[in-house]
Amino acid sequence: MTRLRAITSVALLFIFASCSVAQIDPRKANKAEAKRFVQLAQAAEKQGNLAEARSYFLQAEGKAVDKAAEDGLKRVNELVAARVKQLSGDAGRAYQSQDFAKTTELLESALALQPGNSTTAYNLALTRYRRGEHSAAIIQLERYSASLQTGVQRMQADQLRSAMMMGVPFVPIPEQS
Repeated sequence: MTRLRAITSVALLFIFASCSVAQIDPRKANKAEAKRFVQLAQAAEKQGNLAEARSYFLQAEGKAVDKAAEDGLKRVNELVAARVKQLSGDAGRAYQSQDFAKTTELLESALALQPGNSTTAYNLALTRYRRGEHSAAIIQLERYSASLQTGVQRMQADQLRSAMMMGVPFVPIPEQS
């Protein structure tokens, strides 16, 4: 009987020890995985793949609290904002010169970097309309309208969408800053 108790005690001790190791290992594994994501993000950032870098930094933050991931994400977001501003400026110049194909390309690149940028979505809708891509313009304008915060802005976007659908001339909505 004593031998059975000793074996049971050893077995219980082994079970408790493996449980505490199992609790430590996932945290270590998460930290290691976060470090790997940070390395991938830094490599993507160096190559100029900002959207990919942001994705990796976000995955790293999801795995473990990591200062490098937090700093990297902040840095990449600043680079993205600067790049979108540059692309938008270039798109504005292309639009003024009526190079709507180039404008579309630039605005699509900006939206790939900042998918929620409502001003870029609006400008892309107008550009597509000017290119004769009426269906694509209306779909883009619906996305823009859905992202708006105020009812007045949504109403203006809906009026513009209606004008596009009917093919009547319209006055563009002024850009929101």
